[in-house]
Amino acid sequence: MDFSITILYASETGTAQDVAEQIWKSAKRKGLNSIVSALDDYDLANFDSEHLMVFVVATTGQGDPPDNMKQFWRFLLRKSLPPSMLDNIRYGVIGLGDSSYKKFNFAAKKLNKRLAQLGGIQLLPIGLADDQHDLGIDAVVSPWVQELWEKIIFIYNIPDLNISNNIERIIERYKISILDDSKQRSSTEIAYYLETDIYTQEMNIKDEMKIGVIIENTRTTAEDHFQDVRLIKIQREDIIYEPGDIIYVRPKNSLKQIEKFFNVLNDNNVLLCPDMIIQVSERQIKVPYVLKQTLTLGEIVAQYWDLNYKPRRSTFEILYQISENELEKEKLHEFTMPGGQEELYDYVNRPRRNIIEVLADFPHTTSKLNIQILFEIMSPIKPRAFSIASSAISTKNEIHMLVAVVNYKTKLFERRLGLCSNWLANLKVKSKIIFWIRKGTFIFPSNVPKILIGPGTGIAPFRSLLLEKAAMKQDLTTCLLFFGCRYKDKDYHCKEDFINLTSATGLKLFCAFSRDQEHKIYVQHIIRENNFLCWEFLQNGANIYLAGSSKDMPNNVRDEFIDLVKENGKLTYEQAVNFIEQLEKNNRYQKIGAGPEEQTLLKDSSGIRIVPAKGSEPVRLSPGWEGTGRPDDELNFKGVTMDQADLEINPPRDRLNLVFSILVLHGIGVLMPWNMFITAKDYFVNYKLSKEYIEIESNYSTNFLSYLGFASQIPNLLFNWLNIFIKIRGNLTTRIAWGIFVQILIFLFTVVLAMMDTSQWPGIFFWITMISVIILNIANGIYQNSVFGMAAKLPGKYTGAVILGSNISGTFTAVINLISQIMAPNARTAAIYYFITALFILLACFDTYFALPLNRFYRYHELLHQKELNKRQLENSTRGKKEELPYWKIVSQCSSQLFNIFIVFFVTLALFPSVQSDIKRSSAEFIIPLDFYVSIMCFLTFNVTAMIGSSIASMVQWPSEKYLVIPNVLRIFYIPLFLFCNYYPAETKRYLPVFINNDWAYLIIGITMGVSHGYLSSISMMYCPRMVEPQYASIAGMFGAASLVTGIFSGILFSFVMPIVITQSAFCYGLEKVKRSEVQDSLAITVNDISI
Repeated sequence: MDFSITILYASETGTAQDVAEQIWKSAKRKGLNSIVSALDDYDLANFDSEHLMVFVVATTGQGDPPDNMKQFWRFLLRKSLPPSMLDNIRYGVIGLGDSSYKKFNFAAKKLNKRLAQLGGIQLLPIGLADDQHDLGIDAVVSPWVQELWEKIIFIYNIPDLNISNNIERIIERYKISILDDSKQRSSTEIAYYLETDIYTQEMNIKDEMKIGVIIENTRTTAEDHFQDVRLIKIQREDIIYEPGDIIYVRPKNSLKQIEKFFNVLNDNNVLLCPDMIIQVSERQIKVPYVLKQTLTLGEIVAQYWDLNYKPRRSTFEILYQISENELEKEKLHEFTMPGGQEELYDYVNRPRRNIIEVLADFPHTTSKLNIQILFEIMSPIKPRAFSIASSAISTKNEIHMLVAVVNYKTKLFERRLGLCSNWLANLKVKSKIIFWIRKGTFIFPSNVPKILIGPGTGIAPFRSLLLEKAAMKQDLTTCLLFFGCRYKDKDYHCKEDFINLTSATGLKLFCAFSRDQEHKIYVQHIIRENNFLCWEFLQNGANIYLAGSSKDMPNNVRDEFIDLVKENGKLTYEQAVNFIEQLEKNNRYQKIGAGPEEQTLLKDSSGIRIVPAKGSEPVRLSPGWEGTGRPDDELNFKGVTMDQADLEINPPRDRLNLVFSILVLHGIGVLMPWNMFITAKDYFVNYKLSKEYIEIESNYSTNFLSYLGFASQIPNLLFNWLNIFIKIRGNLTTRIAWGIFVQILIFLFTVVLAMMDTSQWPGIFFWITMISVIILNIANGIYQNSVFGMAAKLPGKYTGAVILGSNISGTFTAVINLISQIMAPNARTAAIYYFITALFILLACFDTYFALPLNRFYRYHELLHQKELNKRQLENSTRGKKEELPYWKIVSQCSSQLFNIFIVFFVTLALFPSVQSDIKRSSAEFIIPLDFYVSIMCFLTFNVTAMIGSSIASMVQWPSEKYLVIPNVLRIFYIPLFLFCNYYPAETKRYLPVFINNDWAYLIIGITMGVSHGYLSSISMMYCPRMVEPQYASIAGMFGAASLVTGIFSGILFSFVMPIVITQSAFCYGLEKVKRSEVQDSLAITVNDISI
């Protein structure tokens, strides 16, 4: 096929090269012409003839491109390059990175953007693979490559391309020849292959590579401490580096692992001996420099292949191809399929199973191996990086490394040993070691105060910095150092150094020894104890540096800084978060952590953050399982499923606004019971309890509305508040489900009751109705409060969706009321329609609520909320505190918004519907007929305009939280405005003059009142959860709901004062002088005398 793909990679440790070669193999299996090369090895003159290019790019340091991309990148950055240079090229870019670093996949993103600037046509969206995923980079690489082939088929119209990726054909990169297979040494002499270093020749082409000598390898932890941490000192003359730099070393396999590897091969009849002399020559892929020399198989196994390597999907594809055993082949095939990736994770990643153990588990397949296939399934040892712990000035000609030796247990029988840390720990004094130095991610400006946080081996880069500053006689009083470990006398690394620095230079040192007392104390706790000092440093322009990633430490430290900024700066929580985010954005809050396999995932509203697993680790900047030294299996990522990990890596959107729509529906549902009962007023008052129906004199009809108000509002208010403090029926899901279910039962009962002849027992009917209303509103109070708590876990507009639904409910009810006035044959039929409507809406709420967990967007935010709760519970447990919700703290943080919610509903319910429904038509010529005046001018106008106001709030939120109280308080002026209208309560004499005797003016006032209510109530409720820490957002939402109901109840009570205001002559005395003639006319007017 006359079609070619060029695959270029930029790789620092070899991972990107491996991915590029896998894509190349895939192209070859599909019968496509393809070349693969490092970016700097690519002939730039070939750009003119290219049509399709794929770039696989890793990122190093502070978002820098790898070494084998730098020349290519400098070329692309030339200003002289025309913007149409790549017009004929379609391209795809996939980046390999680690999301625990700020500039995640930065090199890939920059390349993708520059290619587009030069006219390149993007074949598919950039792929951003993340080592933090449970499946590592394969979680993104595999689907991205699949999409790549699908795009190629579609765009280039290649019908016979097999996108299923035929893996039956093995593509070999190199030609492997055995020059001599004579056996010269016994297996007991295997140590011979570790004596020399096969990378020595590479120093001829890489000036940065140096040979050093081990002059000290001492344990910094007590002998009886579970964790072995080493201070390793390397001597090399004329070595130059700066604080914050990192050292790379390439380890060798242990003697035990080498022997196990050859034993597995021999046990399965693969007769390859260590003394075989191997020649590797180029077939289709450039041979690595180290393999161009003549090596024995023993040297390659000991120093080139990583025997701790965790096989990836591509390894199992090759094993599947050679397998002839039915059972093994079936299992291997499962591991190669998209649907089998969780099984692959459970088999390899979770227990940390290495390549030797995999080969032992598939003996029949292993028996089919040969030297050629071994070169395809084995992975080279990648260099490891550690923060330098010494100063080139203070410890001249030396480099120090602080290394935690990895030794832990999984469900597998044998303990897991970190390749690099154990190799380093076993190096003897005078041993030689090849290393090279690179710039790290920390930037230490000399004239800036510094807050340094380095628990465990995270102290390494700060030891380098402080030793250097002390050697240069610089002032260390501008440095705060927070260090943490388990025991003062067991794992206080480099203790003497820091004690000397404290006494000699004025360094401020604060230590947290977590296990020296009953309650655990971590660095975040001593930051809290010294929060004012930290705030003073920040006010003086200090930078924050955080090294290490033990457990939840990075997030807990960040939270402590948010709290201290909030407390000392007198800011809101959101403002404090913004303050810290600005520090991060301006590189004033820098952090580095451990390798990706030491971490699980967490996401909050500010973006991806990493929650490492438990342990103490060295500061490392390259992928690999190193430096945690955890005593037991912490690799199972407890509580994090594959689905959750996928949600965190690929944050979903609310597609088609499904979650928003469901919450709007629940907003309708929370007010539907009250709306339907109050709308059925004629059914109760003028039918079921009327004198004509029961044929006796009674007060049931007269007292019904008063009793109904108390039977509904008091239980609703009471249980809205109780629901916050008492876990009625368990968690929110249970409470919402039971709340809806009980309401459905009550409405079913009410419909049955409506169909029965109750004329002979009116008293029983009256009290049964009141009891059912009480039960209904108890359930509704729990349901309403819980729904707002649920919505508060989501972004702010979703709380607004519930308010919008409530206003739609009012509009819906007003429309039904109008229709029933026109079309219903009688009050009983209309009431049955009301109750059945409420029934169906509640059933829809019930169904959609249980559909919510199926929605990825909702699950994602539930996961974030649960992680915040778990984090807080974990912190409390480590401090020995009982888990108790800080209700007072939550209320104090969101008190301003609780007041806003209360006042907006208080003002509205003081006027609507009690005052508005008694405002009479001023002119007989007004466009709205008398019969529909109240229904339209009061109910329909308010509900429609409130709905509009809520809709606006979902798009625009203004003013800010701080100033929202102003428009809310100004709404109090609506009270006198409505009283100045043509307001005549039943059977009262009005003394207050009517200042606004115009229907259009009243309509405008009503519209502004409705819009302002909908808008301000929505943003007040939306702001409320934002005022507190994320883990308390749900409780804040519930407090908001309780304040809402309290405002409604208080407003209703206050509405009883309104008739008194306009009928008290003493109250109106001051206004008589203004409009005496109108008052004199109104003295004789009652509602019954009004002629419209």
